[in-house]
Amino acid sequence: MKKSILLFVINLMIFSLFAQNATLKGNVKEENGEAVIQANVIVDVSKGWATVTDFDGNYSLSLPAGTYAVLFKYIGKEDKIVKVTLAENETKVQNIVFSEKVEMMNTVVVSGSKYEKKLSEETVSMEVLKSDLLEQNNITSADDGLSKVPGVVVTGDGQASIRGGSGWSYGAGSRVLVLYDGLPLLSAEGGDAKWALIPMENIETMEVIKGAASSIYGSGALNGVINFRTSFAKNDPETSFNAWTGITHSPRDKNEAWWYEQNQIPFETGFNFVHKRKFGRTDFVWHGQYSNESSHLQYGGNGSVRFGQKFRYRPAKYEGLSIGVNVNAYRGWGTNFFLWNGADSLARVPFEGTASAYQSTRIIIDPYVSYYDKKNNNFSFKFRYFNAKNQNSTPGQGSIPVNYYGEFQYNRYFQKIRFNIVAGLAGFADVVNPEDPNIASLSGKNRRYNLAPFVQLEKKLFAERLNLTMGMRYEYFRMKSITNDVLKKGTLNRPLFRFGANFQAAEYTYIRASWGEGYRFPSIAESFVNLNLGGIGIFPNPKLEEEFGWYSEVGIKQGFPLGKDWKGYTDLTFFAMRYNNMIEVNFGQFGNPVPGSPNFIEAAGLGFSFQNVGETLIMGSEITVAGTGNIGKVPLTILAGYTYTKPKSLNWTDELTLYNVNGDPLTNFPSRTNEPTYEGTSSGSKNILKYRNPHVFTLDMQSNYKRMLFGISIQYRSWMENVDYAFVSPLFAGQYEAFQALVDYRAKYEGRGTTLLGARMIFNITEKASLGLIGQNLLNLTYADRPGYLGQPINFTARFSYSFTGKNRVKKEKETVE
Repeated sequence: MKKSILLFVINLMIFSLFAQNATLKGNVKEENGEAVIQANVIVDVSKGWATVTDFDGNYSLSLPAGTYAVLFKYIGKEDKIVKVTLAENETKVQNIVFSEKVEMMNTVVVSGSKYEKKLSEETVSMEVLKSDLLEQNNITSADDGLSKVPGVVVTGDGQASIRGGSGWSYGAGSRVLVLYDGLPLLSAEGGDAKWALIPMENIETMEVIKGAASSIYGSGALNGVINFRTSFAKNDPETSFNAWTGITHSPRDKNEAWWYEQNQIPFETGFNFVHKRKFGRTDFVWHGQYSNESSHLQYGGNGSVRFGQKFRYRPAKYEGLSIGVNVNAYRGWGTNFFLWNGADSLARVPFEGTASAYQSTRIIIDPYVSYYDKKNNNFSFKFRYFNAKNQNSTPGQGSIPVNYYGEFQYNRYFQKIRFNIVAGLAGFADVVNPEDPNIASLSGKNRRYNLAPFVQLEKKLFAERLNLTMGMRYEYFRMKSITNDVLKKGTLNRPLFRFGANFQAAEYTYIRASWGEGYRFPSIAESFVNLNLGGIGIFPNPKLEEEFGWYSEVGIKQGFPLGKDWKGYTDLTFFAMRYNNMIEVNFGQFGNPVPGSPNFIEAAGLGFSFQNVGETLIMGSEITVAGTGNIGKVPLTILAGYTYTKPKSLNWTDELTLYNVNGDPLTNFPSRTNEPTYEGTSSGSKNILKYRNPHVFTLDMQSNYKRMLFGISIQYRSWMENVDYAFVSPLFAGQYEAFQALVDYRAKYEGRGTTLLGARMIFNITEKASLGLIGQNLLNLTYADRPGYLGQPINFTARFSYSFTGKNRVKKEKETVE
């Protein structure tokens, strides 16, 4: 009996081995001829009849003879179902060309969940800007591009705030995490974004997450994430070159134009380039930029040169393996402008002792390895070396901060159960040393370390109409000041969580809700900065603690058509964010007088320091409208948004506890109400957080006719109700014209918002060359992003662009393509 069973099994195995299976293979491409990598080819997942395409877009699938409906699927593309009949031993070639989904709702993003998915399926609010919009506006610095994003405000010195989550923090610390190709770009010392390092000439998309994302991105993502994704080489070599020159006109008040007396005109000039090319399985991108600007702010000019390279190699011997390294080097020079010297002719002249010349050298080296297999397992390891050396003409302001960052990530989508997992481990080391060991530096000799495991799970239910997400991340921090002999550790001894849901209620209707925790450990500069700014001290705080909180929102994204060829969407969101231990700069008697202090400050030892100011709550709503296509015969692209926020302190009248350089509580500091409260440190009586604009509106709209393109942009920000009381207090205003001018300015413009109008016109000379004229602040308004820092008057820039694509030498397939 046993022999009979054994013989039966052996015969069955032999039959299976010699069963005449067929082979289905082919290539999957986009309409432009680019290979589609990791596209899904599905017959029956439950039987294992599924695969993914390789780096060249090729696939191969072994199937029993028969007739099948084969699904070709890739995110952001129109699904294709092809009926295929296979005979025994047959090898059939079935090539596929994916067509684009033109709806903006189906834009592919990666930042929201750390893997590719449709914008419409995200459980958090996101905005995406494509490279063409940034290029047409001559956006050559990354922070300038953020002005196009609804709900985002950037101060004149580059600090970003999303939906009122941040104010002005004197150039140190950021609640918005800035990523460059998925890796943090915050400096090791100040924790501030180094925008100039981002190669705008090679940007593919700019993705903005609105709201806390610390559960997947860690410290710094308390108020959101901005990810700049650069492009790779395609099949055909591409080259582009841009050159520009611009001038700034005089402001409405001609007395402010200091440059006329010196026979100068503020100008800017520059050029950039990018070249992309593939050599078999190796591809390169070379890019660079030079710029030079003579600012409308006296001594505020700057210049820079930057060059970078992206390299990627995909060995044929190890299918799915990709190794590469990105390098970016930058050298900048100029003068920092911190505060005006007064009104009228002094409004764009620096306050004595606050302007300092600088030179900065920044280097990024990013090696990485990634691998994926036929079962959709994805592995990646990324590393970043980030050196941001600062040299300054003022002794004690130079430093050498270096950031070492590493991240391992695993991702897999289980097609059969519609479940996705992202998990990994991230960590960094910040090493800050003085520029000269014998001279005191900006913050001294310091070290900061972080280690963070994370995981995000996602499940699709009800025929993929309901998308549920859950994320978790644990943060370990340790910071050591060698100069001050102070040790700090993170005190949040539990994971951070995030939950979200997105439900597709109709074909173009998506309803979402999310809640997530945020966390930010203070930067080295916030804790240990020791700076003399025009005789006013900026002092360290050894007892500064981390800030944390949560963010929640509900929203609906509704797609709609206008005519046959124009499609867009409206997004409506209601949100709330709460911070505990929020960090702000305060004025008080924090340390010893600094050299050059005026008598009234020297006597008291007054200055600024980063302090925890208690609990805050920011609530609001936002509506965004976006669309592209043709309305009738008129092409139209639009992106517009209005954001309302109500940012308030939850301990407005409670007593604040602030600490001096020795860690002792302060007993006295300037107060509008003569009480040591948040209300007393604010310039106004309304309970509104400092440096916030409750109403923000943005609009960018463009159309074209024949070879002409026309565009218009509007940015509106309501009046900034509150600033630091110290700036407008009799203590300063009674002693300095610069601070009395602040009092007068706020009295003159109180309640008035700022409307910045821009326009652009581009003429396509040929298919390869174009000439553009861009105008900004066309109403020539006088405005200030923050106290004592006026914005640029009306200005015009002329831009010439030339780009071309080489010939594709790849042999064309002979097989029929679906």
